[in-house]
Amino acid sequence: MGKSNYDAMRDAMEPEFLKYDQDRMINRFGLTHDREYLYIRFVGMKYRVNRFSGKVEACLRAEEGYVHADYNVSMTIFDVLCRAKSGCCLSGRPAASGMDEGRGVCPGAGLILFGRGDPADAGRPGA
Repeated sequence: MGKSNYDAMRDAMEPEFLKYDQDRMINRFGLTHDREYLYIRFVGMKYRVNRFSGKVEACLRAEEGYVHADYNVSMTIFDVLCRAKSGCCLSGRPAASGMDEGRGVCPGAGLILFGRGDPADAGRPGA
């Protein structure tokens, strides 16, 4: 079976990520980073973005490693880091999803949708 259109689009966008100023992203959002990765927490999970390939990876449980993040996660991370409007920043506080009960899936109270990642916690999703 071939690659899905979603995976093809995600893969095509990874090198596009590299065209954006990563130092600006780091400073703007206070991202934890090292030479190889930007670390990000999204919907309670830990992710890292490879600074040389643009590949977004999700951390597996119990320090089992990382897997290529899916289309929705990758594109959301790219949108926030690369295309956020001026003044957008991480508050460290949960935000309302804008969805009313019965009209869609609404995150639970206290769920932080997007935040700084910590490489020290890389093997513990949700830590």
